[in-house]
Amino acid sequence: LSNRYNKLTPTITTTTMPKNNHGQQELQLFNPISCHIKESPRAKHVRLKVSLYDATLTVTVPLGYNRRKIPAILEEKRHWIERTRAEVLRTRKHSGEANASLLPNTLELRAINEVWHLAYLHKEQPEASVYEIADFTLELQGPITDMDAVRAGLQRWLRAKAKAHLVPWLLFLSTEKEMALAAARVRTLKSCWASCSPRKKISLSSNLLFLPPALVEYILLHELCHTVHLNHSKSFWSLMYKHLPDYKTRDAQIRAAWRFIPSWSEAPNH
Repeated sequence: LSNRYNKLTPTITTTTMPKNNHGQQELQLFNPISCHIKESPRAKHVRLKVSLYDATLTVTVPLGYNRRKIPAILEEKRHWIERTRAEVLRTRKHSGEANASLLPNTLELRAINEVWHLAYLHKEQPEASVYEIADFTLELQGPITDMDAVRAGLQRWLRAKAKAHLVPWLLFLSTEKEMALAAARVRTLKSCWASCSPRKKISLSSNLLFLPPALVEYILLHELCHTVHLNHSKSFWSLMYKHLPDYKTRDAQIRAAWRFIPSWSEAPNH
């Protein structure tokens, strides 16, 4: 969910108001609106995005943007922010994903049509490690009562799995569609499904493995089109249509793709 404006402002709890009848400046106090502020070389305007996973707010601004301007728009759009956050949290609760402390028993990697069963072995050691002990069977060894350690171990395994499958997939599409890239890597991205730098280096979220193949294909082609047009201009969307005529349908579906992400992993904004 997102909202776009010509101007935006950061998380500041006060702002200077015009002078009153006594010639004094008045300060209007705001209840702070927590958010993450991100500078983007591709941003031409300020954008607000509420994560469909955990309702966090991300403010994307152009490079060099004056952050002192950010609070006014946050306050102006307070009703939208609070309403959207409440809707996300309500939907998340009803989906059964609100409890992030449960250890997963299975990992469903829809992108590559694999379901892995997960067993646990407690060991007194600093980190958790994941081993493939049989066909589609994993064993996580380590401090299984430490959810942070469990998450870290699962995400290391997931990144390795994504590197083995997503990067070749991307390279295949790059060759097939004749859109060259400079490099590809897999990361645990927190704010997006993938990204493309001005130097045509593409980063992919390991969470893409949880998505259906059609949505993964959309994300990969989206980033490859950014190697040609590093924006969302008409030319960019025309190129998307050339390579993926039903891109609008898939773009609508990707906005609700957070529901495929298990609670122990990080889900991005789109």
